[in-house]
Amino acid sequence: MFLILMNGISGCAPGIKYARYISKDPAFNLKMDYIAGWLYSEQHGGREAYAQVLFYEREKKDNLRRALIAVTVKPASGFDSQPVSALSVLYDILDKRSKFQDAAVISKGERSNLLGVEARTAEITYKTLDKLNVAGVKLIPVKEKIVVLRRGDIVYIVRYENAARDFLSFEKAFNRILKTITVP
Repeated sequence: MFLILMNGISGCAPGIKYARYISKDPAFNLKMDYIAGWLYSEQHGGREAYAQVLFYEREKKDNLRRALIAVTVKPASGFDSQPVSALSVLYDILDKRSKFQDAAVISKGERSNLLGVEARTAEITYKTLDKLNVAGVKLIPVKEKIVVLRRGDIVYIVRYENAARDFLSFEKAFNRILKTITVP
């Protein structure tokens, strides 16, 4: 098992407790901490090969957008652009997000080292729906932090997304969670 450690990420999220996630899917084979009390679900691609686990806040009283942490694992062969690198995948994600209303890249391509494997990080803001599957929705600013790495033939995409006004509430927790991810 390899422990993924982000250089330059520090700090704890005071008052936040963590639980341990261990994937039920042996192909995914991921272990990591997540915020205690949050829900999670594992998903698999139908036509395209990928596995994903989503961690998200419980339903809020006002039914507004909840914080989300997602880890996606996909074979490098599943990407259109070749050669596949952490940077090329990150730029592809940013290109897709740039089509959202009021999209603005805050930072892109920042390097970090995850046990000798180069990772790339970006932050972006854009507007998206404040609620899902509900009438009377409006667009709100959202902020997203994206970390991408390629390890062998597998690409890992780790994202934290939240309403922009609430982004700081779990950013330190996300940075701490990154340090706990283990993969085969």
